[in-house]
Amino acid sequence: MSDPFKNQAIPKAALIGAGFLVIMSLVVTTAHVHFGFGAGIHGPGDVLHERQLVFTDQTTGGILVLDGDSGEVVQAYEPGDGNFVRNLMRILARERKIVGGSSETPFRLILREGGYLSLEDPITARSIELNAFGQENLATFVSLLPLSNEAST
Repeated sequence: MSDPFKNQAIPKAALIGAGFLVIMSLVVTTAHVHFGFGAGIHGPGDVLHERQLVFTDQTTGGILVLDGDSGEVVQAYEPGDGNFVRNLMRILARERKIVGGSSETPFRLILREGGYLSLEDPITARSIELNAFGQENLATFVSLLPLSNEAST
């Protein structure tokens, strides 16, 4: 069987372009590592609001979201509601089960400067940046934060 590409050269423009990409990648990486260029542009700032939350499955198929400090019901999702919360909590509960963690330990919902919202699991040390899931899903978790007058107390 003969090689169909035996006498075909790689186009010079493609080689120059590939070389340019490699060189620019090295320049940008070096600038970031050695000079801090681009450092701190993105990322969470100081904590503005935080809430401890416990998620419990109900026998009806719903989910109760409880304040981890007071035990008050923050939100009740009926079966079919809160699908993003439901799916995310299933994933986190599965990870907790793998490491032998308790479902009673609250998760930390944290709002930071710049509008960064994350859900942290102190048992698995997993942090999920909720902004990555779009505005509608983000709003679901924002509604679980304490009201501004509660946050200041």
